[in-house]
Amino acid sequence: MAVRTKAERLQEFYRRLGAAAPCSTHDDAFEEIARTLNGVEDEYTDIPYSAQHADPRLRLASDGRMYPPHPALRVKTPLVEMSLIVVYRTAGHHVLIGKNGSIEFRKRERVPSPQGAPPTPSSYGELESARPGADGRHVWEQK
Repeated sequence: MAVRTKAERLQEFYRRLGAAAPCSTHDDAFEEIARTLNGVEDEYTDIPYSAQHADPRLRLASDGRMYPPHPALRVKTPLVEMSLIVVYRTAGHHVLIGKNGSIEFRKRERVPSPQGAPPTPSSYGELESARPGADGRHVWEQK
């Protein structure tokens, strides 16, 4: 096994996720993210998967492995209320998953929307990777 840096592993994860067949539901996309990221981490790190580190409520410090989004870190937003997009917070990203299976990874730099205004893509940081759902629409193009 050739151990890679976290940045290299993240790029490999984005590459593999982009090459996979698009998903048609939030749940399928959530599972695909976990499967793909865990596959990259298993292949390119010598850090074993840890259930304690996978659950951010139990994690005391980073073990150096990247873990997929956890349901406990679901962010409450008006988009969730409208059932269009679910937002998860990870150590360095906001992960947005559309009801249509679309996915976005944004570098975590929350920029608040003006009072009362709905969130916009830039509210969740700079886009690093995006993949449309099976219907061809991206996260912010859903109806």
